[in-house]
Amino acid sequence: MLLEGLKHNFVDGPQPETLEQVINEDGSGTLVVAITTLTPTSRIPVRVMDYARTTITRDGLIFAYAGVPADQFAAEEELLRQMVDSVAFPNESTASHQAEEAVPGSTN
Repeated sequence: MLLEGLKHNFVDGPQPETLEQVINEDGSGTLVVAITTLTPTSRIPVRVMDYARTTITRDGLIFAYAGVPADQFAAEEELLRQMVDSVAFPNESTASHQAEEAVPGSTN
């Protein structure tokens, strides 16, 4: 399963912690997991919260994923979910609607 592959550390640190996981019968689902990794700008391990979603459509699989440092997750969780969900469900996205409002005169 695609989401299972996200449940591992990239460096030594606390064990990955699954905070939320929903897997539907069709294989779509969501995952919130805390992992330890390195950032591109640092060699110091960082605890990161990743939110991922898979969606099955008639055209195939959509996989969307984003992460933030664990200490920022509480403040950024809603935005993180909106970003990922806007990819998984573009026609139902509040994030895409908010982007249209932010840029007056834009059209899709």
